[in-house]
Amino acid sequence: IGKGNYEDSNLATIKNKTNKRKLDLPKNVVFLHIFRDSPFGIVDNNRIFKDYFEWIRFTIKIINKSDEKWLFKIHPSVNRWGENSEKILKNLLNKYGSKNKNIIIDKNTFSNFDIFKNSKRIVTFNGSSHIESIACGLKPIIISNSTMSNLDKKLFYKPRNLNDYENLLTKKFKFKINSKRKKLL
Repeated sequence: IGKGNYEDSNLATIKNKTNKRKLDLPKNVVFLHIFRDSPFGIVDNNRIFKDYFEWIRFTIKIINKSDEKWLFKIHPSVNRWGENSEKILKNLLNKYGSKNKNIIIDKNTFSNFDIFKNSKRIVTFNGSSHIESIACGLKPIIISNSTMSNLDKKLFYKPRNLNDYENLLTKKFKFKINSKRKKLL
């Protein structure tokens, strides 16, 4: 039912009930991290971006070439970190995004359950959303080694270079995990 001991996962299941506007849920979702939190806790010499800012800058530049809708999901714990990720993202979009009409910033409009149930492409640096994605039968795109990295390399896409990453974001790929044995749910 989505309730656990991990506070961030409990926050991610909550839909913003005060937001009455109806939005079509984009099929492409980028799960943001807290920008102030460093990705250097994991040593990964094979990742293509050094930090979250570089990752999002490059991602925005790629998405600008896309005609598809994209959702940027704000991390549920930003307030506890004292960060305004929405403002940071808007600044990055203004600087690097020329046609950001195809980008929606989500701050609890959609629950993670709705997102994973309806998405075709999930992107995260190395967040726990990659586990939820796999559990829902969808191969996520990850940037850095993460929990599932050592379990089965066929459960996710990890680009080896910037060209691979751009292709994963813009070209048709098979993101569904068809094998019931491979799904965690």
